[in-house]
Amino acid sequence: MVCAVTSIFGTLALSAYGNDATKVATKQGPERAWVEEASRLVQLAGTSNADAVQYKRDVLASRRQLRALMPPGPTYYSDGSKKPPTSRQQLLSSMVVLDALLKSASACQTVGRIVCPATLMSQLHATLASVRRNLDAYEATLATTSSGSRSP
Repeated sequence: MVCAVTSIFGTLALSAYGNDATKVATKQGPERAWVEEASRLVQLAGTSNADAVQYKRDVLASRRQLRALMPPGPTYYSDGSKKPPTSRQQLLSSMVVLDALLKSASACQTVGRIVCPATLMSQLHATLASVRRNLDAYEATLATTSSGSRSP
């Protein structure tokens, strides 16, 4: 069973597995909420005990949530040249890679359960670690930006 919860960060999908996505979303930004949900999905894929149908629904809900985080298009300078990637853009691109791997994991089913090969699991864990590093860099940038813009 999947239900949707609307918060100031958008709609989050809560699965029957009982995650605390709403607590994460209210305390953190939407990027952190997505990463925590993706982390839960990676762990679930490694258990070989996840219900395939429910897992696919959760991955689809995660993909919708990621799509809502995406900017409308590329950013260009006024002279037409493309801007270098920001920490948020790097974070989003690594999140897209992780989402694609989660989609692959959702296709690995045996007798109604998600059973991923070891190579896919190692890719999932490595990509999740990369996403977390990018998230930390992005949040550090936000903290620096917000503390630098405050007046004493």
